[in-house]
Amino acid sequence: MKNKIQLDAILVVEGKTDVSFLETFVEPIDFVITNGSEISNSTINLIKEYSIKYKIVILTDPDFPGKKIRDTINENVPGCYNAFVSKDKSIKKNKVGVAECDETEISKSLQNLHIFGKNETNTCVTLADLVSWGYMEIDQKNFRKYIANKYRFEESNTKRFLKRINLLNIPIKEEIENYGRK
Repeated sequence: MKNKIQLDAILVVEGKTDVSFLETFVEPIDFVITNGSEISNSTINLIKEYSIKYKIVILTDPDFPGKKIRDTINENVPGCYNAFVSKDKSIKKNKVGVAECDETEISKSLQNLHIFGKNETNTCVTLADLVSWGYMEIDQKNFRKYIANKYRFEESNTKRFLKRINLLNIPIKEEIENYGRK
């Protein structure tokens, strides 16, 4: 019998197949299943209740419905921890999801949790800031992918990228300056 990852938290996932896969090697306090992107008010209320006593970790698929679920929970239940799996490592038989990952990817995601919240320095990085720091002179798509992988959140367009870097307080000016340098 192999050792399971002990997770002192409630783990929020999308479906029963995620639970079936995860419970073979992860042992949280409990699982909450959202049952798809139309997350019910009763599920949100259950997560809120759990959040009073326990840490909440959201682990959803790296696709649009997964992002929608994650955003809905984060908007309604402040202080949740977010675990992200790489889309590249979450594909099997033309399906994308947590249940399609391997144990290593899940383990990495649970070790790199993020809380979305207000930027503590009260400064907000804007597109104009990115441009003035050299964002237009680099390969933006690959840079966004690099940052998403480094800080373990989903790849996105520039608008969502700005939202994520502000919510996660990522030192993006330094990242742009150092991008491509080893």
